[in-house]
Amino acid sequence: TLGVGPRIAVQAKCYGGSVSNKAVQEAYTGMAFYRCQGCVVVTSSYFTAGAREVAAATGCLLIDGPQIGDLIRGRIAI
Repeated sequence: TLGVGPRIAVQAKCYGGSVSNKAVQEAYTGMAFYRCQGCVVVTSSYFTAGAREVAAATGCLLIDGPQIGDLIRGRIAI
C-alpha cells in the first residue's frame, strides 16, 4: 500500500475582492470536522486583516495571489 500523508482541509476562493475571515473559519471547521491535521485557504486575490488575524490564531495557512506561483513550484509547503 502507498503511504498516506497528513490530511489537509483546503478552501479555495477565486474572488475579485478581498477574502474575509469567513473563509478561514470554514477551513478551520472543515479541518476539525474531517479530522485533518491542517488547513489552508488559497485565493487568487488577497486577505483582509481580519482573515490574517483569525488564521494566525488558528494556525491556518493563507496563500494569496502573488504566492500561487511559489505554491505551484513547490516553494510553499503545505
